Amino acid sequence: KNPAKKLYALHIFFSIADKREDGELTGLLSLSDALSFTLNNSGWGYEIYGENPKLQKENFGNDNKLALFTKILEDWDVEYKLDTPKRMVKVYPRIGSQVDYAFRYNQNIKSLKVTQDTRSRRTAIKGYGKIETITVDGVEKQVGQLTAEYISPNAEKIGPDGEKYGLRWADPIRDERFTIKGNLEAYLKETLQDDPTFTVETDVSQVSTEYDPTLGDSVLTIHEPLGLDLDTRITEIKRFPFDKTKRAQVVISNISPEEARK
Repeated sequence: KNPAKKLYALHIFFSIADKREDGELTGLLSLSDALSFTLNNSGWGYEIYGENPKLQKENFGNDNKLALFTKILEDWDVEYKLDTPKRMVKVYPRIGSQVDYAFRYNQNIKSLKVTQDTRSRRTAIKGYGKIETITVDGVEKQVGQLTAEYISPNAEKIGPDGEKYGLRWADPIRDERFTIKGNLEAYLKETLQDDPTFTVETDVSQVSTEYDPTLGDSVLTIHEPLGLDLDTRITEIKRFPFDKTKRAQVVISNISPEEARK
């Protein structure tokens, strides 16, 4: 049997954590403003796909470049891919596609490893939308703001300790793009992580002929013995180009690839 070694390496992009941006920006910033400021002198460029709002920021900066980049992903609610040969960060509203494909027990799932995390579960969230202002004697004053909240039915569910989950508040959403309360409420419902976080690591058979997975793809994962019937996303793909006998391995979760990287 031939000896083998496993090597694990951090992607070169994450070395931007070794560089700081001591300056700060305050004001209404576009996504391009924030990325240009953060990636300046990092050796990486960027491309933006899709429309993104301008956001009011205060004292954005004074941190390492990776921390600032992570903050951008959170504040603008975007995801990214890396084009390493070109040293390019490609930023999208959402990576991957919604595909008509399912990973299912006893069909194309060979083995399965499931990790469940209930610590991140939240059952309630508040949102703040457009700020209404008036100008009096040349001075702009805030007179109101669109607000909404969403409480998940899971707040009434019984947890492993025999008690109701109750109200577990998530960090509020602040986004002045919202001018209609119903739209803000719908976004809060979509955003709230009110189910436990599942990470499913699986060997998938026949994936090379039926479906070629892409990072970020949304797929249905069904595993009847474990009671799983989840809308999931592909957060990691392992391929074996030098071993034709091995199928692709994928990691599937009900969180985004960005959250999975944390």
